[in-house]
Amino acid sequence: MRKLPIVVTLMVALFVLSSQQLFAQVISGGRIHGTVLNNGAPASDLQIMFTNVDTNRQFKTNTDKRGEYVFAGMPGGGYKIVITNDKKEPLYTNLQISVPAIDEFTFPPIDLSKPEASGGFAGKTPAPAAKKLSKEEIAKIKAENEKLNSLNSLIIKFQSARQAQNWKEAEDALKQLLAAVPGTSRWEFYQALGETQSKAGDFQDATQTFEKGIQVAQQFVSGSLPPDPKAPSSDPAKAKTGIGQMLTSEGNAWFNLKNPDKAAELYGKAAELSPAPAVAYYNLCAIQFNNNNLTAAVAACEKSIAADPSMANPWFIKGSVLYKGGKTDNGKYVTPQGTAEALNKYLELAPNGEHAAEAKTMLQIMGK
Repeated sequence: MRKLPIVVTLMVALFVLSSQQLFAQVISGGRIHGTVLNNGAPASDLQIMFTNVDTNRQFKTNTDKRGEYVFAGMPGGGYKIVITNDKKEPLYTNLQISVPAIDEFTFPPIDLSKPEASGGFAGKTPAPAAKKLSKEEIAKIKAENEKLNSLNSLIIKFQSARQAQNWKEAEDALKQLLAAVPGTSRWEFYQALGETQSKAGDFQDATQTFEKGIQVAQQFVSGSLPPDPKAPSSDPAKAKTGIGQMLTSEGNAWFNLKNPDKAAELYGKAAELSPAPAVAYYNLCAIQFNNNNLTAAVAACEKSIAADPSMANPWFIKGSVLYKGGKTDNGKYVTPQGTAEALNKYLELAPNGEHAAEAKTMLQIMGK
């Protein structure tokens, strides 16, 4: 009797959330950017300052050689804009600007030669009389503005390093950020640091960072910390989703530390918490498959498929496990029901996927 080959021998890779998706959550305020021009040409080395009209908090930076500016972590609300030159002389003022509370927003270009076109005016006009502040109040506002500008600089440093994939520099910026806000309830800071440490290969540190982030987020889920209206991440539903993501990422870190049992435990917890558990169940499926726990692998794959039938790899693993359970019968390789369906579904979803050749070989052996 001819022995037919079993072709599935490789380790199946885990899925991770995209870095763009994760790092967009580092700050619940938005990423604001725009361009300053002068007669249509880039206006560089000018200071642009946004002042929140309700809190008097300031965000300031300089335009680059392309006349562009960017702010990270600016909460939505009403702002005043003042653009000044290197002599601190006001070139442009706009007293009524609305910053939307979204992840990213691009302001229309400001042309200093046509200030009215963008709702502003040249120079600076006297502000209406305001309540006189005490020295203590002025000092407090100044200290808050300096701290916010410092935090904004660290966030921009982190984002630049992340875009350049300089993970050590990005990790350093996030550590400085967390040191500047000890006891913060912003669990997404810990999530971003854990992901950055994983990217840098510091998996042991990453597991500890994710644990800290999970502990902080759990306070909002349990109700021991009330939601902060200025921090969308404090919403209990969003915090619960964040916990699921961090459990998955911590599981990935333990997998890289050669502890698949711990990884599988965390994937299982993540799947139970996540409103979209397909990735967590897939990772559980993959790790069980790699550990040759085939019954558990199929069960997890089927849960992943049920959560998101458009993910290709769970179909491949399910088909591969069923294929391994086949047997030779009169020269024909007979497999359990559903094997060919799973492998064909994988090829439908990922015709050029990393496992396409294997799937085709198994189907060919089966005569499907």
